[in-house]
Amino acid sequence: MNIVRVIGFVLAFASPCSFAGLINVEMEGFKYWNDDYTELKKGGRLSLQVDTSGSDSDSNIEKGEYNGAILNASFFNSHSSKEYCLDFSQRNSVVVDLSSSFFTKLSLKGFFLDLDGRSTSFELFLEGTYKEDDRLDNVVEKVSLFSDATKLVMFGDGGFFDGDAPDIVKFSKAVPEPHAALLLLISAMGLGALRWKRIH
Repeated sequence: MNIVRVIGFVLAFASPCSFAGLINVEMEGFKYWNDDYTELKKGGRLSLQVDTSGSDSDSNIEKGEYNGAILNASFFNSHSSKEYCLDFSQRNSVVVDLSSSFFTKLSLKGFFLDLDGRSTSFELFLEGTYKEDDRLDNVVEKVSLFSDATKLVMFGDGGFFDGDAPDIVKFSKAVPEPHAALLLLISAMGLGALRWKRIH
């Protein structure tokens, strides 16, 4: 009976905890030039998930560097109509920079893989309202992003993209999906049934 109780507690707490400290970054509709720079186009779709629970590796109080903070990413390159995912074999980082003292700069750096397995570096530059610390875990609460100061640069053998000022910029905390909430409810019901059986 003790094993069943332990499993119940693990299920009850694992689901919400798995989302603690995660933020989602969603962007669509970057502006970019065509190959001969004669026409300004619009497109591209970027999605990233960032872990904000890591430690700051930069001792400067105006700059926070969080290595390995990008957990997942996908990108549709409208310039080439190619799909990309995060290259987990390469280093990535998120930098919070307050040195301007007028706004907060965010820089996300890593590598994408195309469907042929070619790796391409990328950098996402963001700016937002000023906050007083270089922490990553309070970015969503403390910073309002400026969409017109957003820029994505990708360059390498796997492809090229240079876009900015996307139509949609969403920066939000990750919340449990419906199946995770259902798992939590079932776990709670199981614990309640065990308690009722013990009393009676």
